[in-house]
Amino acid sequence: MTDLKTYKIVLAEDDDDDSLMFQEAIQRLESVHTLKMIRDGEKLMTYLTRLAQEELPDFIFMDLHMPGKNGIQCVRQIRANKLFNEIPIIMFSDSGRPPDMEASSDYGANMFMAKTANIADLTGILKHLISPDGLALLQKRKSSPLSEWIS
Repeated sequence: MTDLKTYKIVLAEDDDDDSLMFQEAIQRLESVHTLKMIRDGEKLMTYLTRLAQEELPDFIFMDLHMPGKNGIQCVRQIRANKLFNEIPIIMFSDSGRPPDMEASSDYGANMFMAKTANIADLTGILKHLISPDGLALLQKRKSSPLSEWIS
């Protein structure tokens, strides 16, 4: 039986190539979804604070290095608002530096996902994450040790 839930996804990413690849990978999924693309951290925070509770995204994917506010600043601000506590935040970044991953985890990101240049790999990862099981897993990963959530 097909899952009929419509997943609301936000991508905060300033790189055009990464945004287009993410969009293409999302379009390949069998799930029903909406995708809002935002180019910087300031605009992400403005967008989130203007949403009604029933309009909140199911997933936020965000780049670590964005103009306005970076990913760490956004995670801190998002997690400071109880309204957003259940939204999984996936850091989507080129950085594989342990300090970046640790800071992401410390401030409340649910997962750190390395960017890939392979559309099939990205689609496969997103297929697992953007699902009822993926959503439940991410919501449980709020304070997992770093070694458990590096992908």
